Amino acid sequence: MGGWAAEVRRAYAFCKVASFLNADQFQGRFVPDMQVLPPRDVSSSAAAVLSRRWFPAGRASVSPLQGGGFSGSPLFRVEAAGGLHVLKAFPPGTPMGRVCFVHAAVRHLRSCGVTEVPTVRLAADGETFVADAAGHYWELQGFVAGESTGQPTVEQAAAAVRVVARIHLAAATLAENPPDVGPSPGIARRIEQARGMVARPWAGIEPAEEADAPLGTRLRPLLGKAAAVLAACEGEPLVVRVATLQAHAVPRQTVLRDLWAPHVLFARAGDPSVMGIVDCHAMGLDTPATDLARLLGSWAVEAGFETATDWDSALDAYSQVRPMAERERRLVPFLAASGVVFGLDNWFRWIFEQGRRFGDHPAVVGRVERLTAALPAALSLLRAQLAEPGFDR
Repeated sequence: MGGWAAEVRRAYAFCKVASFLNADQFQGRFVPDMQVLPPRDVSSSAAAVLSRRWFPAGRASVSPLQGGGFSGSPLFRVEAAGGLHVLKAFPPGTPMGRVCFVHAAVRHLRSCGVTEVPTVRLAADGETFVADAAGHYWELQGFVAGESTGQPTVEQAAAAVRVVARIHLAAATLAENPPDVGPSPGIARRIEQARGMVARPWAGIEPAEEADAPLGTRLRPLLGKAAAVLAACEGEPLVVRVATLQAHAVPRQTVLRDLWAPHVLFARAGDPSVMGIVDCHAMGLDTPATDLARLLGSWAVEAGFETATDWDSALDAYSQVRPMAERERRLVPFLAASGVVFGLDNWFRWIFEQGRRFGDHPAVVGRVERLTAALPAALSLLRAQLAEPGFDR
């Protein structure tokens, strides 16, 4: 144990002075194309053993916690003398340098007064993470009591984006990963995906041998429906247009990059009090517009996209805290609308071509159903954004 802890401390010190300088290497590539481990693969008893790394002298009650999302990151509720906590694994394949970066960024946000981001607890050896026998890294966060919503009130949406603006202001002062100017990884991924869709249309997708057959059977009708909607709404020319875009340089800084509806917790239904914004594991350099597009877009998908949250009022509320340049603001609806198209493309490629596995089949099917239902309105918004004069400059 001592040798391992010393090795981690040395690596952590190296992370603090070196790996942050190359944080761009972690942009969206810290989870390889691999089968995602379902949360049920980690038992409560195994999690209880891990929790002793934080509470070696006291008892801790451990139980599974809903809300692990689709990343394969198990969640457990840990009750100990110090209060309630959440024990969470980083996605399989996450390198230690990535963990160090995320935890340093979270601690920086809290030091800047962004208490809506959960605190990361120190383990008994003084580190912020531990590794299990399989080499996966775990963290212990403070528990956030609150509830998410798929259809917030205007007041809730405004309150949430004001917190996001505070996060962005604080993250811009993270010395180890300073703001710069360069291509948006989010936009570059969309361009790359569009080119892939042009080369391999949805109508031609065939399941690989290692594909999850039961899940594939449930998603096959949705794949056909989405392909039909894309054709009926004349979406193929839009995909071609995105494929021809250039990822021009934009102001970039550390952002959350995975900010969607379940990650914003309010005090109660209809209450605009933001209790927490959880899950910072995807943090990295990109335009702040990506966070706003992800959050507003996820609310829009839950509402059917036809009755989307009032984009302008939410962006106005954000700008009251952190002013947005017009070009940055115009990226939000483009990223949100294209996110529906390429979100579907992700699911279809993951399940049928890459053979990724997810533990909660109903949740995956539900997500793909909602994205498919939102596709016509998203294509309409995407068409309007691409038609804006000078959009691609």
